[in-house]
Amino acid sequence: MITKKTGYPSIDKPWMKYYKAEAIKKPLSECSLYDYLWNCNKDYLQENAIDYFGQKITFKEFFSMIDEAAKAFLKLGVQEEEIVSVVTVSTVVSVVCFYALNKIGAVSNYLNVLAEENDLQGYFTEANSKVVVTLDLFSEKVCKAANVSNVEKIIIFSLNHRTPVADKAEDQLQIDSLCSADTDILLWQDFLKLANGVDEIQYKKDPRKMCLLAHTGGTTGQPKAVMLTDCAMNAVIDGHFCIMNSSTVLSSGKRNKVFLQVMIPFVVYGILTCTHLPLCYGWCLAIVPKFDGNDWHKYMERYDFNYVFAVPSYVGSILENKGIENMDFAGVRTLAVGGDGMNESLESDINKWLIRHNCNVGIVKGYGLSEVSATAISTFPECNKVGSVGIPLYMNNLMIYDTEKETEMGYGEIGEICLQCPSRMTGYMNNESATDELFITHKDGSEWLHTGDLGYIDEDGFLFLTGRMKRIIVTAKGGVGYKVFPNIPEEILNGHHAVVQSCIVGMNFGNDQILKAYIVLDENSRPNSDKIEQELRQGCEGNLPIYSRPAFYEFLDNLPITAAGKVDYRKLEEMANSKEV
Repeated sequence: MITKKTGYPSIDKPWMKYYKAEAIKKPLSECSLYDYLWNCNKDYLQENAIDYFGQKITFKEFFSMIDEAAKAFLKLGVQEEEIVSVVTVSTVVSVVCFYALNKIGAVSNYLNVLAEENDLQGYFTEANSKVVVTLDLFSEKVCKAANVSNVEKIIIFSLNHRTPVADKAEDQLQIDSLCSADTDILLWQDFLKLANGVDEIQYKKDPRKMCLLAHTGGTTGQPKAVMLTDCAMNAVIDGHFCIMNSSTVLSSGKRNKVFLQVMIPFVVYGILTCTHLPLCYGWCLAIVPKFDGNDWHKYMERYDFNYVFAVPSYVGSILENKGIENMDFAGVRTLAVGGDGMNESLESDINKWLIRHNCNVGIVKGYGLSEVSATAISTFPECNKVGSVGIPLYMNNLMIYDTEKETEMGYGEIGEICLQCPSRMTGYMNNESATDELFITHKDGSEWLHTGDLGYIDEDGFLFLTGRMKRIIVTAKGGVGYKVFPNIPEEILNGHHAVVQSCIVGMNFGNDQILKAYIVLDENSRPNSDKIEQELRQGCEGNLPIYSRPAFYEFLDNLPITAAGKVDYRKLEEMANSKEV
């Protein structure tokens, strides 16, 4: 038991008591992503690495596929540190490209498949991508965007990684017609033929150079391009290995498990925590290109998975899935959420559901941001508290900061969450001012990443989120303004037994700014929405000052979400302010 000496969490580090001493002795890895993957699996080449719609791929075959694609990229002329853009959902090819580009020292730039043509053009131009890889479903807009950028070659593949995107010559001609004469089109199978005759790759990548260009979700402003290195991303894997070796539940039978991969590759959480991490653990990656909350029972029947990391909206859908009600989850070792906050009501409901289905571990939560390679804080089975997002990964430090007094705050005090992580980005591409705003040097000379999120640390070192500094709604009535942290009324609403999810936004009402609540009710309660609205109003009246209470309520079947799986409150703001009241 660590005794608090100063009353300041960043100095006392009370969370270290949850880690085994031998687990934290291993130094952080300094190798490429590809080398990390190889070192973890080189002695287990006959085990399964991927399950893609029932088609099993061993690690031996997987490494062979990576090597073939790496040689083809070299033959195509891709250079060290060159940025190759990739537009796809999760597929075998998306994973192969990730490691193949890393093996030759190139940089992966996974882009949102929902991006419009002009957005793609901007991404291609920003990264100066000469080569783009795309799933055929998005080839039309990719080709059109390429016409007005510097793209020289486009590689197109289908959801079936072993089947060309088109079998007929006229299909090829149709694709060719989308691009200018200056852009070459290659189908995946033809691209791989370039590997023939290429010498074995001896190159060793510098792990301190950029390997991934990621893009922030844009929920707090314009998306920014995050530059991450191999060392940064592998530090997160080292942190999770420390959790694995400190947890009795997780350390037993480490390999030969199935990880259900339902996340998109164009967020760091998807490509790192939900792809690189499980493969380095030696788990078989069961890839689901497009997640459907109505298919939980099908995923369990097909894959009998042991681990799944997702976002709260995905996990919450398990409560509504009738097909899975009689299934046994005893083999599930971890059901984890990240990428967005999870309210205590949903966490409690999920935990009760897991117990009913013979799963002996509660839902695992985490916290982080793209700028620190997705994960900085995590829970694990022996280290979990309802409402908390967990403790820092062993190599990280955590502080709650008083932005007005410019000092660290003590246990239980709410302030801005600040992080020190070896997994931090090198900066935002072409945006030095935004980088400087994020990393701030304190009075003692130490540099901290200021997240803009609010929270507190309890005496055991657990972090609790309470809101976001940048998501503050200023309500106004009669010329008087009041700051409202929307998570506070949201927690009141979410505490109602019928509420699955809620989101509070600001809306204009004449000369005033008021609050509107968007509510998702459980299916059985939806016919009684009028009655429930009255109960919600009464709950707010009894617990909130008048300026923090929603004036209007609207019930939806689902809240809109961003491509990263977060509640799209900006979309809800647009909805609230586009309607006449």
